Amino acid sequence: MKERTLTYLVVVLVVINVAALGTIIYQRLANPFWSRGHSEAMGIPPELSRGFRLNSTQREALKESRQRVDSLIAPIHAEIGQKRQELLKEMDSSQPDTAQIDRLVTEIGALQVTIEKTMIHSFLENSKTFSPEQRDAFLKMINKRAKWQDKPMMGPGQGFGRGGDRDHD
Repeated sequence: MKERTLTYLVVVLVVINVAALGTIIYQRLANPFWSRGHSEAMGIPPELSRGFRLNSTQREALKESRQRVDSLIAPIHAEIGQKRQELLKEMDSSQPDTAQIDRLVTEIGALQVTIEKTMIHSFLENSKTFSPEQRDAFLKMINKRAKWQDKPMMGPGQGFGRGGDRDHD
């Protein structure tokens, strides 16, 4: 009985994790961080080119940094996609191997941590060229963009169901 309950619990948690990851991917595709416009050609978000008054040296350094980071994390994103496919295949199995599911979820998490560390180290490197005001404004922009990730997916008034804040029917 305990093993069966544990198996159901693991499957439910994996489904929730996959749903959350799907939402994150959808949000990135629906509202890309680098929006269309003049700044996109330079690889710089419009918030930076408008509000932070970057000089040409800072813009060029940021563009190069973004290209370098993108080249580092692209293969990691591809590997995460592959592992998610394996995870979904295992979850769809008539007898899912919970040890395999746990291993895949752990590997996906480790890859996501690698991406997060890469982005943070890039920010730290980039912020060395910013004035204190530009650095504060940049941190505020990052914080604003990350706020939605801090909200719980479920709970009173939350989620996708009737009355939830993500209900768009």
